Amino acid sequence: MMHALHILLQIKNKIDQADKTKCIMKNIYHLSKWKNSSLCSSILFAVGLGFGIWLHGTAYADEMEDLGPQVYDLTIYESAFGKDSKGRPVVYAPIVGNPSKLVIADLKTRKVQKVIPIPGAKGVWTVTISTDGKVWLGSYSNGHVYRYDPITDVLTDMGASPTGSNVLYGLDPGKDGVVYGGSYGAAKVFAYNVAGKSFDLGSVFPDVYARDLALDAENDVLYAGVGAIRANVVRFDLKTGEKRPILPVEYQTDSFAYDLDFVAGRLFVKLEPSFREVLLDPVTGKPDMVTNGLTKQQQEFFPIGSRGVSPLAPDGKSVYFSYKYQLYRLDTTTKTYAPVPGASLANNVISWGWEEFNEPGYPGKSLVGVIGNYDGRVFRYNPITGNHEEYMLPFPPQPLDLYHVIAGPDRKLYSSAYINGSLGIYDTETGKHSQFPGLGQVEGWVWDRDKLYVGTYPEGKILKYDPNQAWRVKENPVMLFHLKEQEQIRPLSLVVYHHKLYVGTRSEYGTWGGALTVYDLVKKGKPSVFRNIVPNQTITTLAAKNNRIWVGTSIEGGDATTPKESEAVLFEFDPKTNTKVAEYSPLVKGIPLRISGLTVGPDGMLWGISDGILFQFDPVKRRALRQTPLVRGASSTGTSMVFHPNGYLYVTVDGSLFKIDPKTWKRWRIPYTTNLYRLVRIGRDLYMKAGPKVNMGVNLVKYTPEE
Repeated sequence: MMHALHILLQIKNKIDQADKTKCIMKNIYHLSKWKNSSLCSSILFAVGLGFGIWLHGTAYADEMEDLGPQVYDLTIYESAFGKDSKGRPVVYAPIVGNPSKLVIADLKTRKVQKVIPIPGAKGVWTVTISTDGKVWLGSYSNGHVYRYDPITDVLTDMGASPTGSNVLYGLDPGKDGVVYGGSYGAAKVFAYNVAGKSFDLGSVFPDVYARDLALDAENDVLYAGVGAIRANVVRFDLKTGEKRPILPVEYQTDSFAYDLDFVAGRLFVKLEPSFREVLLDPVTGKPDMVTNGLTKQQQEFFPIGSRGVSPLAPDGKSVYFSYKYQLYRLDTTTKTYAPVPGASLANNVISWGWEEFNEPGYPGKSLVGVIGNYDGRVFRYNPITGNHEEYMLPFPPQPLDLYHVIAGPDRKLYSSAYINGSLGIYDTETGKHSQFPGLGQVEGWVWDRDKLYVGTYPEGKILKYDPNQAWRVKENPVMLFHLKEQEQIRPLSLVVYHHKLYVGTRSEYGTWGGALTVYDLVKKGKPSVFRNIVPNQTITTLAAKNNRIWVGTSIEGGDATTPKESEAVLFEFDPKTNTKVAEYSPLVKGIPLRISGLTVGPDGMLWGISDGILFQFDPVKRRALRQTPLVRGASSTGTSMVFHPNGYLYVTVDGSLFKIDPKTWKRWRIPYTTNLYRLVRIGRDLYMKAGPKVNMGVNLVKYTPEE
């Protein structure tokens, strides 16, 4: 070790002080080529200690340039209305960020009082106020519960919920300061008492989500809206422990019982994706008949767009909801609903409350609500005077996690925000950023003839964006078609060949059978959907070569399913006849479970990744040629492949960046301070998303390989 340090000092003395770090790195890179690497290892260790950098392969830290966050936006999933320490009406709004933050805004002054970081949380799906006035938050991706005390102004991390889930939902207040909550994974529910002790109440139903809860406090009955595989509502008797599903079978065709409210002795249940609201008898589950006050039509449900209904109005009989930019009132005694005159809304309401303003035109209690997820817009409506207004609260935008990245023909980088769906654009030549809202959560995209084709979740929408035209939500990008009716909700891979768009998809929650969809970009019309072209499998990756569409699959079904098949396949699809020609294994040996990243190499071969294994496949001889493992036991998350002008292949898989010599198959791992995903190339520069997971991390990084 001392000899290694002596050599290092000799190198150091020969270089200019201003450039010493970079020069040392490059000299050590040359040392790393020595066949006897023991001395080199000692020098690497010394430099690692001295500069805080570990070197592997050919990369060193100063070659990676952090380009910073790409999307700043406001995202609110839910909020709660209450009082601050002085008794003033406020809204408690958790906003998505890195980390998430609890924003407290005064409803009278319309100013932000506080912005409190929520350590470890990326976002908050659920917030409620317990009977003792404390604010409770349920977070993702860490699945922690937080409690904020307005009196002491202290936010306390209560730790991970006892369910073990990393995503929490449906917090609901109980008696004596108790709070109940739901979770993702096994539809488990939990509780915290006033002292902060947690209780695991177990799974309420064999499904994935316990998405929302409602409590009948008088009878100690908790209701849980569950779903993913099939919507249902579970009646959980907290005294006896009995758990009984009560949603009528005709409503179980929906995927989720999403929003629950126990009001005026009835259980209000919002079903998705049909957006129907039913009023159930809380014991039998029998739906009430409701009447449309305008048409006098009667049926067992009414249409709804808002996150549930409001708390009971001061008149003791009214609840409110929103639908298609309009506020509605429902009389719980007559079960009749009608629009509120003069109360149009900019969007659907995501949170409700009743607050006193004691201002002209707003006597007594007024209905308040947060409108939409992305504007910070609030409304108030006074049922006595009929006065109604909307206004903006100055919630601070936050840098958002990126999910997908694609390089454009205009030498710009396009980055999509996870869940939020905003699009960030970075001009690599000028360094300027621009941003547009409303694209949706991108699952896959492709460029063709200066147009960007995009597949989004959760409705399987396929959009076309023309960057030469002004951005207008719902106009540019324009929706070409959607695949929701075919139970295809995640368009994972897109490719254009001979003026036709090919889309590979994953199916709906609780279902099996992805699809290959073909859409004629010239003739337009309806797409041709070939579901179960490989039975029970997902279509994960596409490439065009030799007048064929080459398709890779995964044994996975939709979310919340267990695979029915045991081996993924690579198959060729004839675009002339729209038929599958044959199936192959992309591996020389082994059984593929998930194929991703299909790319046509400069050698005319198909290159791809299967479960962390790099493979090469001959599309003419139709056989696997060679393979080598990059990441063992990998899920192939965030796989991307780029052939560089320097002759090397660069791959990101499961957060690692690799350099491969396509001739010798020698490979190097290129380290970075965090994981790297979604590799793309513009000119000689490589760009990636940096972050701990494929859907976490706000920054892009730039890497310029050596010649």
